[in-house]
Amino acid sequence: MALKSVPSKMSPVRKSPPMARKIPPLNALRAFETAARHCSLSKAAGELVVSQAAVSRHVKFLEEYLGVRLFDRKPSSLQLTDAGKAYAKRLTQAFNEIAAATDQTLGVSGKARLSLRAYSTFMLRWLLPRLPDFQLRYPRIEIKITTAVESPDFARDGVDVAIRYGKGTWPGLYSYRIFGDALRPFCTPAFVERMGGTIALDDLAQCMRLHHSRRPTDWPDWLELAGAPGLEADANMVFDDLLLVHEAALRGLGMGITQQQYIEPELASGVLVCPFEPVLRRDVGYYAVCRAGALRQPGIAEFLAWLEEIT
Repeated sequence: MALKSVPSKMSPVRKSPPMARKIPPLNALRAFETAARHCSLSKAAGELVVSQAAVSRHVKFLEEYLGVRLFDRKPSSLQLTDAGKAYAKRLTQAFNEIAAATDQTLGVSGKARLSLRAYSTFMLRWLLPRLPDFQLRYPRIEIKITTAVESPDFARDGVDVAIRYGKGTWPGLYSYRIFGDALRPFCTPAFVERMGGTIALDDLAQCMRLHHSRRPTDWPDWLELAGAPGLEADANMVFDDLLLVHEAALRGLGMGITQQQYIEPELASGVLVCPFEPVLRRDVGYYAVCRAGALRQPGIAEFLAWLEEIT
């Protein structure tokens, strides 16, 4: 008699969950890859817009994490070990792949995002009146605008382009000069009438002078240029925001001093006047600034090209 086989009752095979990728912290990888490309901690710090000490800490952490020495540190140079060269080569390829994937994704969606940071006066008086032109040319670029006086940390704050005032030299950053200092005293025609119809240089001692607290040298420098160094005013009003200086002058409270670029529409329409001819020009100005390695990033590239065209 043949025996029938009885199927055994076996428990289903359980698949073990896939192992998580063993990847060191991204900041440490970026710091090492950048330092490896430059063979320099200071140049890496400039590109990443962080301190040299921060880059050094990240690289040291990565070496401890891997249990491998990546650099030979000598008094006057930094050289990759064989392990460091091999690791850096693969990391550069990986970061290039990430950048390419990002560009492709942006291209598929047809959208790019641009985060702008600027001084409130610059934004309101110079950039916003011109932004409709940029929007018409690049309707697929979404813009996020914030205002602040402090310089941004590009990595931490998520800022793509910032407007900064200075001489245009910031380590690790690309800068494009938008316009330089061109400062003039300004007021309303009604204020001139209250001062007798004309205002001579000596009359500045008797009129209310409006000041921006963050730019204490504007008036003294202009007075020296105009030939009246040290001329004091009987009355002064100080504001912590240049927009308030503009508003106070527009309301006839006194005479302010500002960039000529900021008040050109009001000068053209006669709402404001500049009673004196001298224009204070200095070797500082307003710059569009971004990370040196981000010049070709979608959104940033178009914005900088547009600025170059209109200035």
